[in-house]
Amino acid sequence: MSELTLQIGGRSYTVACADGEESHVSMLGGLIDEKFTAMGNSKSPQEVQNFLFAALILADELHEARKSSDVPSIASSDNQEQLGAEIAELRRAQDSLTQERDALAEELKLAKASATSGADNAAGEDQQHDLFSGELVATRLEALASQAESFAEALEGSV
Repeated sequence: MSELTLQIGGRSYTVACADGEESHVSMLGGLIDEKFTAMGNSKSPQEVQNFLFAALILADELHEARKSSDVPSIASSDNQEQLGAEIAELRRAQDSLTQERDALAEELKLAKASATSGADNAAGEDQQHDLFSGELVATRLEALASQAESFAEALEGSV
């Protein structure tokens, strides 16, 4: 724990804070002092009331900043419903991609088996076609796996 002294309204206040947080707390104290000073002659003779008004001014500015920002508040029920719907959609997409990946993996397995058994086959063109088809399946499978991972990361990040 560290202690530092803040200058607010021409008076010194000693406060405690976590080690390494001194500059942050000092900056916050500076913001309070700015609001306190901006109150000018409208200050009350009671110090606590002046701090309350300075805090209310800061809280109002924070409220207005949040209200005008493009980032929606996560606390609103509309946003929670929308977020829930988006998560459900991501889960459905992930399930669909997982099923497609599994089907392609099976297709790749069959193509590889066909390619190895095709070595005994006298028709070389059929063997080449099976190998080429297997390579396409492998490429598609890798792309789907990558998409599934991206959806999973997006899903985890939004929860």
